Amino acid sequence: MKTKFTFLLLLCSCFVVYSQSRILLHGQVLDNEFPLKGVDIINYMTMKTATSDANGKFDIMAKDSDELIFVLKLYEDKKIAVRQKHLDQNNLVINLIQKPTTLKEVKIERMPVIAMPLSVNDVKLAKLEYQKDHPTNPNVYTGEIVNGVDFVAIAKNIAKLLKNKKRKPAKESKPIDFKEMINATIDESYLIQNLKIMPDRNTLFLEYCEKDPKAKALIQNQDVLEIMDFLLIKSKEFLKEGTAPEVIEEKK
Repeated sequence: MKTKFTFLLLLCSCFVVYSQSRILLHGQVLDNEFPLKGVDIINYMTMKTATSDANGKFDIMAKDSDELIFVLKLYEDKKIAVRQKHLDQNNLVINLIQKPTTLKEVKIERMPVIAMPLSVNDVKLAKLEYQKDHPTNPNVYTGEIVNGVDFVAIAKNIAKLLKNKKRKPAKESKPIDFKEMINATIDESYLIQNLKIMPDRNTLFLEYCEKDPKAKALIQNQDVLEIMDFLLIKSKEFLKEGTAPEVIEEKK
């Protein structure tokens, strides 16, 4: 009698262990009726993973009360709790839902067409990389992007240069000086935003630039990109030597 009782107890223990052990659960992941390949299936309780094949099918070890998480890019994650009925059927079918996609509104503006073709010197766009690699003085920051290139100011300056070329007089007039050339070709916003030269320092800065021998060559060529490069270099020197007006006056 004692032997029979021991046998029954052992048999019940086996059933309990079996019911608590994990089995290989078969399943399939779909988008409506279409199988999904490459879905990651994660057993949250064991941290074991599986991946669905080209037919959306997968196999993963699981038991009752385990949690399975299904993850695929562009689809919403899904989590289910495994129940005994899933294990009995051994054919778990999961449907994933695509994430909603929202298109950002894009505003397209028509740029004005410049009738007069630019010369080779006018379109030396490679020089714009110089400004990217040589940011303005960080100690005189006013809120603008330091390493950015102000394409609006550049466009204004090129348009200004073209306008001046159209206005070439039939007869040669007396040559303009450096300050007149800058005022005629460079927009003031470029001096303020990109070079950090405030309006009250404008005259001192241009006088400082005019002392450089290269200023005469710029007056003759009137290449707007070369002028902007020159002003960028001189502004760093100007700001480095001192921002107080008396410092500049002493150097005169």
